[in-house]
Amino acid sequence: MNARTFIALVLAFTFSSACSSAPIATPVAVLCGDEAACRDACTAGDAAACARADVLAPRADESPESRALRLCDAGTAASCYEAGIASGDARRALELFDKACTAGSGDGCAAAGELQRDGKGRAADPTAAAKLFDKGCDAGSGKACAALATQIELGQGVARDPARALTLRRDACAKRDPDACFTLGQQLESGTPVDLVGAGTAYSSGCGLGHITACYRAGQLAENATPANTAQAFERYVAGWNGGDRDSTLAASRLRLNANVAFAKDAASWDAKLFDAACALDDQMACVARGWQLRMGNATEQARAASLGETACLRGIATGCNLAGLLAFGVAGDLTKAEGLYQKGCAAGGKESCANQGLVLAQCVKKGPCDVARGKGLLLTACTDRIDFACRGLAAILRKGKSADRAAAAAMLDRSCELGSAESCYEAGVDTKARPAARTYFERACTLGDQPGCFKLVTMLNAGEGGAADPARAETLMTQQCQPTPKAQWGDACNAWCTKHSDLAFCR
Repeated sequence: MNARTFIALVLAFTFSSACSSAPIATPVAVLCGDEAACRDACTAGDAAACARADVLAPRADESPESRALRLCDAGTAASCYEAGIASGDARRALELFDKACTAGSGDGCAAAGELQRDGKGRAADPTAAAKLFDKGCDAGSGKACAALATQIELGQGVARDPARALTLRRDACAKRDPDACFTLGQQLESGTPVDLVGAGTAYSSGCGLGHITACYRAGQLAENATPANTAQAFERYVAGWNGGDRDSTLAASRLRLNANVAFAKDAASWDAKLFDAACALDDQMACVARGWQLRMGNATEQARAASLGETACLRGIATGCNLAGLLAFGVAGDLTKAEGLYQKGCAAGGKESCANQGLVLAQCVKKGPCDVARGKGLLLTACTDRIDFACRGLAAILRKGKSADRAAAAAMLDRSCELGSAESCYEAGVDTKARPAARTYFERACTLGDQPGCFKLVTMLNAGEGGAADPARAETLMTQQCQPTPKAQWGDACNAWCTKHSDLAFCR
């Protein structure tokens, strides 16, 4: 069908409709949205679609701005809006936004309303702006709904109506306007009555739409709720951190360090990124946390860990002193420097630093500082303060030399075991001659995950040593210890057990 034939048919249809006595509804023309859709419609016989496809087709050497203007003239609302955005002249932009609005673009109405409200492109007219915002809101623009809410809230060009303004702001947030969600959250958080649950939902919606300050506020509300939703708070803070928000970054780091929250996947890698980011914002606790991660790395990473620890130590962070001291002691072999760092950490309230300083002083390692009495005193205080390795270290010192006090050493080892040191429980079991007590110590060591302690307990369970025999439990313990490990990696205990119990499934 050629264009001349198509026009003749249209005229014939129009003439016959006008002469008919019964009214006939004129169908509303629906324009195809893009070139591909128009080509499909054209193939199906729609001549208008063929013509529109030619209009929508790209032109050689055509700039984006020129294309937007050409498509705007062709009736494409989105192109009118784009052309208005690209225009550097307020008057021309307003004309294009008006055209976009007339063609059904809600955002075009919002943009036209903003210029009209602010007196850009033509004289300021808040009443006309409100009408444009109203039209844009009806067309689905969250930005238009939010702008209208603000004018109604303030009574600018329209009657003041706080209730309607709140409804419009909810509507704007539902239409995915991030600023509206954030403002709605603020309004609900400070309104009468206060609605913290609704505010949290609004902030979370804004966060999901990329409003990073909304992420921080959503995190704060979740963290301060009763009961606190720490996991949700951490998730919101992390979203804010990913968006570059300082407060969210620091809050996420704080929660990661102080609360039982973690990244769902690849936690070590994400921790490193988070602590690096927080450290760059001068969060010294994050710097120390990053240092602890780096201390087991290569020489370059260990050097950075030492630097992070020393810097934090100078800022009064006890854990930084402890980190730097450990690296000075174990990596650099500088016991004097290590003792000095531990001393600073101890003075800053670090109980572990006090214990480590005590170990250096009491052990009197060659070329290192030596003050046995002071060292023992520091270890005893740290042990009393529930530092398990201080109790164990003091026990080792009390067992040595001419003035050895094995009873006091045993008491220190028992205290360390009580505080959760599996190694101390095992040592206490080996040291004691009382078999029931030994069995109790090995039981505790095994429960704390010490495999040698489990093997010792198995021996006693089989022999009925220190208590009633229990071969069934012994078998269960050996299965738990040996089965997860490949046979090629078994030690003497597993091999010896399976030599005697070759009938067991995991021994075959």
